[in-house]
Amino acid sequence: MKTETGFATIQNGKIYFEVAGTGKPLLLLHSGIADHRMWAGQCSEFSRHFQVIMPDFRGYGKSSAPDEPFRHCEDIHALIRHLGFTSVNIAGCSLGGKVAIEMAIAYPEMIRRLVLIAPGMAGYEYRDEETLAKDAVLEGLIGSGRREEVADMLVDIWVVGLKRRREAVDSAARTLVREMILDNYASVTDMYPEAPLGFNLMSRLAEIRVPTLVMIGDRDLPDMQAISQLVGDGIRGAKRLLMPGAAHLPNLENPTLFSQSV
Repeated sequence: MKTETGFATIQNGKIYFEVAGTGKPLLLLHSGIADHRMWAGQCSEFSRHFQVIMPDFRGYGKSSAPDEPFRHCEDIHALIRHLGFTSVNIAGCSLGGKVAIEMAIAYPEMIRRLVLIAPGMAGYEYRDEETLAKDAVLEGLIGSGRREEVADMLVDIWVVGLKRRREAVDSAARTLVREMILDNYASVTDMYPEAPLGFNLMSRLAEIRVPTLVMIGDRDLPDMQAISQLVGDGIRGAKRLLMPGAAHLPNLENPTLFSQSV
């Protein structure tokens, strides 16, 4: 599999991307605790059927850090235009899912199909008490500069997930995510917040009219389960798939079923 790499100059920044395969374009948008490397296992499979594009969001991976207000969806829109595409398929996980939803609302003519994996949702307030308690502990660790402990805790929350022991989750997946967290620490810990959107996502989900699959791992957090339900109910005709034995990044835990489903 031949992979090409490049940078797009967008809003005084450099957005890194990798491209592989031929066919209709498929953007793979990473989560907020990862970068383009989370899709390495899917690239070879998907590039047999699509032209796969894997960017790093601003502040992640090899892309430049923000030095002025930005929005990821505007960066991705500009990247699509830079690559010369008029429309694309998008699969986005967590932060990437949020960006994919924003794209489908802000630039509907550009989107052919959506796969939303544990999508984030701007404006949603977390309610689960256990998650909120863990967030409070994380804030303390971040404030104390305890990077290694922050990475370990984030892996436990998002990769190990609900009611599982760390040893029950593939060690390669845990190791990769921990490495990506530390490599992208400033962005992972929200030191580069996006500029607020000019619209409310939840109130406009019904505007999305493209074929959509909403995927969530059965070991993901209760609030992520709730968001996936809201998104699945809000997008007309959306299908919802519960991935067994997976937490927030099902493509790393069950790659075969994930690829077949997409």
